Amino acid sequence: MVTGENASGSGLYIFMDSNVIIKNSIVWNNEITLYGYPVGQKNTLTIFSSNVKNGKNGIEYEVTDIVQWDSSNINATPFFMDDAKNDYHLLSFSPCIDSGIIYKPDKKFIGKAPDMGAYEYTSTLLGDVNNDGVLSLIDLILLIRLNTGENVLGVNYLYSDLNEDNSLDTKDIISLIKKI
Repeated sequence: MVTGENASGSGLYIFMDSNVIIKNSIVWNNEITLYGYPVGQKNTLTIFSSNVKNGKNGIEYEVTDIVQWDSSNINATPFFMDDAKNDYHLLSFSPCIDSGIIYKPDKKFIGKAPDMGAYEYTSTLLGDVNNDGVLSLIDLILLIRLNTGENVLGVNYLYSDLNEDNSLDTKDIISLIKKI
């Protein structure tokens, strides 16, 4: 997440023969500036699976700089919860949800893929184990799998404990059956 600006007016200012990689990130209402200082220095910026306002055209760079722009990047309003108050959680309809890439196999995420940005989107619907905003049979199946001790990727553990007793057990399964 890049927010705010430095003295140059950019949210991210790259110079002095730097090599920067940006992934699964959101750069919005800011600029990225690559500056060849001292003169002739070459900076390299690699961006993939990120949401950058104005796309590659939103990046200022010099002829000596290299910008590697991946086709997985997007240029779409991220729909933050309340960016005016620095709340950069994503709203349920954000195009950044499930739009990132898995680059660390052991890093947990919710949904089909990691989200772009600082925070994983989480539904506020208790029992919505697959985080799709709807209570369904799929949630029940996932909850049963979790209850047997199976490691299930992409589930919302926070909303799996329906009776909020800090354990996953048959009481949670019964509670979800009653809700569905």
